[in-house]
Amino acid sequence: MATESDPAVTRVTVILNTPDDWFTWLFIRRDVANRNGLWQYIDPDVAKELLPQLTEDVEPQLTDYMAGATRLSALTADDRESYRWECDRWERRRSEYRTQKKALADLNTDISKTIAVRHIHLIKDHETPYDRLVALKKFLCPTDSTRRRELADKYNALKTAPRAAKKVEQWLVDWTYITAQGKSVNLPETDGNRPQEDFLIACKALDQEYATSCLREIFKHEARGTTAEITSLETYVAEMTTYLRRTKPHTTGLAVAAADLGITKPTETSTSGRSHRDGTNSDGARPIPYLHASVENNIGTPTVTSSIHATHHDPRPISHQLKLYARLNKPERITRSTRASSPLLISGLPVSLRAPNSTLGH
Repeated sequence: MATESDPAVTRVTVILNTPDDWFTWLFIRRDVANRNGLWQYIDPDVAKELLPQLTEDVEPQLTDYMAGATRLSALTADDRESYRWECDRWERRRSEYRTQKKALADLNTDISKTIAVRHIHLIKDHETPYDRLVALKKFLCPTDSTRRRELADKYNALKTAPRAAKKVEQWLVDWTYITAQGKSVNLPETDGNRPQEDFLIACKALDQEYATSCLREIFKHEARGTTAEITSLETYVAEMTTYLRRTKPHTTGLAVAAADLGITKPTETSTSGRSHRDGTNSDGARPIPYLHASVENNIGTPTVTSSIHATHHDPRPISHQLKLYARLNKPERITRSTRASSPLLISGLPVSLRAPNSTLGH
């Protein structure tokens, strides 16, 4: 069975940085604490004096059954049986206590590791998980009124579908997440079946036919008085996500551009045909796109011609080859305008700088 320490398990950690993170972050801390029954000891919503204390049971003694008894044989048969039973229970409880103590220490460390560095000062003077949670809640937990107002703004923003295709997937996820948060604080916008209707109206921008058909079903249920049978928001979101993935894969942001996969069509040159995907021509040479004007003027000379042929098959970067050309006759600095006006073909590459009546000496 995989555990959190198993390298095959990926842990998703929420870092407490802003008030927006508080409830999600606290939910994870509560979930961790509940594994060992610890939340009742650290709940920051409960006053400290009302919290139960995690204590270790007292070991049973022989004197609890007979005053002055020092040996088990001194007890009656019934007392010996009761004593053994009490000892067994104490052993089990001591094991549970030690497990809880260790889990409590781990939770204390977990709190310090999952908050932003700028908030460390809030907990550095507190030693227990309860005290740390209370300190963090004081500064980072939004008030009910603030949270309701923020959730209302977020919910209303969802009513407009994003134009960017890559944002649609997250927008669909936010519908269920923000609506669930709104229901937890009794936000009027999320009462009844309003979220389903608002969601489908917003989805008209993505697929009007699909959204309209779903809205008709809602209106029919309302007319019949069978609103309890209206499909849940979560189901509509799941159906819309699946629908868009099948009919408009690019809309959900799940499609991958061909360029990202490196499967774009190879480029072609006018004389050498198709080039390879690694940027070389069929003869293994790299295309040299530009030459300086001073090279053009001397392109028929033996020195320049031999240099061109040598570097045409040079595996080094094009930038290095251009520098080699530029050093010939010490030409002036190559500029973008010079490059833009100097495309060429050398040994099958684009060349527009060949001097009249000059050859490359193939």
